[in-house]
Formats: sequence, structure tokens, C-alpha cells
Amino acid sequence: MKLVNNVISAGVRAVTFEALAMGIKNGLSLETCTAVLQKGSARSATTELALPKLLKGDFSVSFTLALMHKDVRLATKLGNDSATPMVLANVVRELFQMVINEYGADKDTQTLVKLFERNAGVAIAPRG
Repeated sequence: MKLVNNVISAGVRAVTFEALAMGIKNGLSLETCTAVLQKGSARSATTELALPKLLKGDFSVSFTLALMHKDVRLATKLGNDSATPMVLANVVRELFQMVINEYGADKDTQTLVKLFERNAGVAIAPRG
């Protein structure tokens, strides 16, 4: 069950950060996005826990990129071993690998936001 939970969590985090980059680049604020997403149909642990930390520029470690990447990697391997396609999870695994390569495995999963900031050319989170 842990692998199921963490592969979903990693995917939700990734798509949330990607959508935030698009929204902020097109005029929305992180404050507005956080307030609305916490009440809308996209509500999740990412919107409830990660976005308030981003508002503060808080990148303190609560769950490392290495641990999340390991769980997503194990989930995609289990999918492969059981003939269950894991197309989106494999993309998420690669996103986490890219962030690890650039920022280090010991950083918090919040660090994933920096990949989307760079790709969109926009600042999402203030730097504390």
C-alpha cells in the first residue's frame, strides 16, 4: 500500500507544481492558487501541506527526494513485473531523477518545484 500511496502522492505533487508554474506565469499568485486549490476539486495533501510551506519559502526536509524516488521506482518496477503499464508513474520517476541530479537526493520533495520554475521561467516560491 505504501508504494500505491507514494506513487500517487508524487504524481499529484508533480502535476500541481506544473500547473502552478503555468498559472503563475499567466498572472495568478501563489497565494490565490493556494487558497482556491485548498477548496476546489484539486484539493490534496500537496495543496493542504506543501503549498503553505511554499508560501513561506520553506524547503526544510520532511521527506527526501531519494526516498520518494525509491518508492516511485519500486512501484514502476512492480508494475513492470506484474505486466501493469505505469506510463505516468514512469514520467514522474524521471522528473524526480532530474531534480535529484540537479539539487541532490537529500533535498525535500518540495525541491521538485524548482524544476517547473526553471522550465517555465517563473518564480513560484519565495526563497527564504
